[in-house]
Order: sequence, then C-alpha cells, then structure tokens
Amino acid sequence: MLFWAAVIFILSADSNPYSHIPNRLYSWLWWSKLFGRSLIFYLGGISHILEYAILSFLFARALWQRERPTRGQFIKAISLVLFYAFTDELHQYFIPGRAFQLVDFALDTLGALLGLGAYWLYLDRLEGKQSRLTYALQGILTSCKTGK
Repeated sequence: MLFWAAVIFILSADSNPYSHIPNRLYSWLWWSKLFGRSLIFYLGGISHILEYAILSFLFARALWQRERPTRGQFIKAISLVLFYAFTDELHQYFIPGRAFQLVDFALDTLGALLGLGAYWLYLDRLEGKQSRLTYALQGILTSCKTGK
C-alpha cells in the first residue's frame, strides 16, 4: 500500500505525466476523438480512478484482514484514502504545469469507492468459498464418523 501511495506521489510530481507515453501512441491518443474530446482527456480521468481504486483496495486489505468491516471502519478507510487524495491534489498545486482540480478529486473519490467496493466483493467471494469448504469438510467428517 505504501509503495502504491509513493507511486501516486511520484507521478503527480511530474509536470508532464504524459511524457512517459511513446510519441506515436500519444499522437494517436491526442488526435483521436470520442464525443468531441481527445482520448488523452479520458486517459487522465481513467488513470485517477484506477490509481485510487488500487490504493483503496490495498488499504482495505491491510486494514480489514479478511473480516467484514463495520460502518465506522468503512468510513475511516474512505476518509483516510480521500485525505491522501486531497493532499495529492494540494501537492500538485505547487508543481509547475499542474493544478489542484476538484474534478480530479472527484475522480479519485470515485476510484476509492470502487476499490473499497471491489474489496467488499472479494470478501464475499472468500466467505462463499470458505462456507463451501466448511460444508464439504463437515460432510467428510460425518462420513468418517458413521463409517460410510
């Protein structure tokens, strides 16, 4: 989780984050349009969502340790991730060529909620597998006791 937070910080410290995209791909993304907007526009939004979805998933995994969170724990997790997103946007204010943007913060929020939701679904799937495994083991033990 800390590694991923550092990656986000490093990427947001770059005054031109698109400089890492190969020139031909960048040119194609810049000139290709979807609903009248360059694909680069959408790439920026998608990257915010993915960055914070991954961060919140990792944060939830570290915080909850395979147990269903309480409402308070959920609020604490989303609050901490959003605090980091806010400080990241604030950090960008001081980087030449970057700015604090509420739209980016909203995309970070969406990503954080999606990441926490994904972790919640992951827990549901784990519980389902564990209950099937428990049921199967109980059936085997019962068979062994009765000799069938």
